Amino acid sequence: MKHMTAMLGLLLMFAVCAAHADTVTDWNQTAIEVMKVANVAGNAWSRTLAMVHVAMADAINTVQGRYTRYLATVAPVPGAAAAHHILVQLYPPQKALVEEAYAASLKPIPEGTAKRDGVALGVQVATAILGGCVPGALLPTSACGRVP
Repeated sequence: MKHMTAMLGLLLMFAVCAAHADTVTDWNQTAIEVMKVANVAGNAWSRTLAMVHVAMADAINTVQGRYTRYLATVAPVPGAAAAHHILVQLYPPQKALVEEAYAASLKPIPEGTAKRDGVALGVQVATAILGGCVPGALLPTSACGRVP
């Protein structure tokens, strides 16, 4: 019985730990929800997720410095800001959903220079990622990356 109780406790501990998502996972889910509401599929779906993840990876890695960055020359803040900026630019009608997720991401981070710099970095990286898109290359667009 002792072993069964210990095993159950261990399983519950892992279940609780696994249920806590990180910034990348949270924003991946937000991007998916935004695209479902916007009725996006196919290439636009893949392209959006690629842009969101490249922007988050560059922004987060700029702070952590563990991997080679794609574009970018305070880890969760830049990642959230990058994902937020791309999703708002690509799916303006879903802005309320994106803003809600963004507020939740930034809420636990104390106000200050690090937070402001992290947001600025995320927006800078996302802007560079968006600037590299070619209108109509992978999806029908009315402006660079924006789904009509």
